[in-house]
Amino acid sequence: MSDVFGGVDVGASATKLVLVDEAGEAAAEVVRPSGVDYAATARACLAEACSLIGLSGGPAATVSTGYGRANVDFAQDARTEIHCHGVGCFHQLQQAVSIIDIGGQDNKIIRLDERGRRLDFAMNRKCAAGTGAFIEEIALRLDLELGELNALAATAEKSVRLGSFCTVFAKTEILSHLRNGEPVSAIVRAAFESVVER
Repeated sequence: MSDVFGGVDVGASATKLVLVDEAGEAAAEVVRPSGVDYAATARACLAEACSLIGLSGGPAATVSTGYGRANVDFAQDARTEIHCHGVGCFHQLQQAVSIIDIGGQDNKIIRLDERGRRLDFAMNRKCAAGTGAFIEEIALRLDLELGELNALAATAEKSVRLGSFCTVFAKTEILSHLRNGEPVSAIVRAAFESVVER
């Protein structure tokens, strides 16, 4: 029996898989775009992670979560993202905490008490505004890599206003700001502020 355990989060945008040892230390991590075949992507992530650590036969047990959690045919259990975020964050911090997850499809805010019990949570499911998909669209429109956005926003001396709740209309507002000579850093900062506001 393997002494390695797996967790896989099949999100609307990306699939993340981690293998941990008995001490809870990460042994391998893999992230891939979820694509159109969630089951195949999860299996590919598992194969890559096992290959990274020379594991044959797979982990002793795997739990799946995320939008496509039911598509993970090698998982022995499936849990909601809200549950997994709560358990994982409390395990790491051991204190009352508010958790914010900006996903590709929705956002979640979860509050835990000092014993790790969930007090409440809220989700945004109305549209792409305020989600990771919104940030991805903004990066695409500005011809930037996602990984560049944080550092760029941090350099902004000011922010502009993105007032639209619609990703399509927000992109139109960005064009207007660019035409008016606003710095890209201010626009990126405005996109982040828009997500927070939503």
